[in-house]
Amino acid sequence: MIMSIMNSIANVSNPLGRGVDRSAYYSKKYDVVIKITHSWDRGTGEQSNSEKYLFYRLTEKEKDIFPIVGIIEHKQKGTIILMKKAEVLSRFLSKINYRTKNRDALYELMCEIRHHSWKNTKKNREICQSFGINPESIRPLINFSKKYYVGDLHLSNLGVIKGNLVILDAGF
Repeated sequence: MIMSIMNSIANVSNPLGRGVDRSAYYSKKYDVVIKITHSWDRGTGEQSNSEKYLFYRLTEKEKDIFPIVGIIEHKQKGTIILMKKAEVLSRFLSKINYRTKNRDALYELMCEIRHHSWKNTKKNREICQSFGINPESIRPLINFSKKYYVGDLHLSNLGVIKGNLVILDAGF
């Protein structure tokens, strides 16, 4: 299997997304997202290396919040992160009319998560349910971000897997 996933890594194209130091690709064959450091940053690969060391510290329950499934040390591409595929929260925006209460509600939810002020109120549960998010998944995510100092929480770094909110990029 390792050689086959390495073949998939060698042949990636059409990134799902790009960040400052990495691009993310989807492998249908393995149903994983492959995060590869850009060629100009392979010397440090700071973000991927930070996530690698975080992954090794996580409990099994915490791996549900930060869904890395594997790490590959590639000779040319550096540290490669394999993650479960999630629906990115920023993609929810394309499903919402520009000026609606739902759009404002999503931003409000995001701000409360980012500032660790989210409370399990009826209003917040309704907001979560309108986006298919299990409200019970939010407090563990906030606790995780506080414990590991994950501060780069925004719509493009959070996603949903089976109704649970997850961290897709552990920016520090």
